[in-house]
Amino acid sequence: MASSTNLQLALLQPAQAQKHVTVNESLQTLDLAVHLSVESRSLTAPVPSPADGARYLVASPATGAWAGAEGRISAWQGGAWRFLDARAGWLCHVADEGRLIRHDGLGWTDSLGTLTLSSLALDAPVEGSASAGSAALPAQPAGFVSVAVDGSAYRIPLYLP
Repeated sequence: MASSTNLQLALLQPAQAQKHVTVNESLQTLDLAVHLSVESRSLTAPVPSPADGARYLVASPATGAWAGAEGRISAWQGGAWRFLDARAGWLCHVADEGRLIRHDGLGWTDSLGTLTLSSLALDAPVEGSASAGSAALPAQPAGFVSVAVDGSAYRIPLYLP
């Protein structure tokens, strides 16, 4: 069966019967991969009663229903475990660590450090402020992060070295 390049989503075929099965399978994969946040990356065996949609990064050595799935993303969907391989550049929030991690193509790395408000550079100059455009920072940010703190929303520019 033909599939998409990046997420390996099943593609519909001409004159295919039961198209809804293929579409639902692809939607389940999207649900697993998009806005990736996992409960933990330290478990080697599945939790006994996972919530529907719960996601984990499988630790080594994996046992039980996770055997052979080390390093993969696992999700409890529709009463069964589904697995997906991450690709280089994917980011994942690990809830029990409060950490954002990155897949480097070989495995998950902590190169982004602990996700805290200070690590998001809340004190970085905001576009149009008196301190924006200083010699230490490039004129254009590489991107922005939106954060809500105590009911206030912040749009934080990200500057890369």
